[in-house]
Amino acid sequence: MQIFLNEVFYVTTPEIMLEDNMGCIFLICKKQMGSRTKAIQIRMHWIREAFEKEELTIDYVKSEENESDIMTKNVTEQYLVG
Repeated sequence: MQIFLNEVFYVTTPEIMLEDNMGCIFLICKKQMGSRTKAIQIRMHWIREAFEKEELTIDYVKSEENESDIMTKNVTEQYLVG
């Protein structure tokens, strides 16, 4: 949808990334890297670059409300029904 809006109407709005990991949000928003985070620096470089260019916004979502968890974590039947 973003590509369509940009090509047709020349509208650019930042993509929204919903994240339930506060550590991940901190690493993207802050420019601090330590010895323990050096291994993931290359992987998240493009995410941080998009955030700095304001092409991406990051919002916190509670883990219970994160709809993508169904694809990445074990969920119970109660989670699927309710």
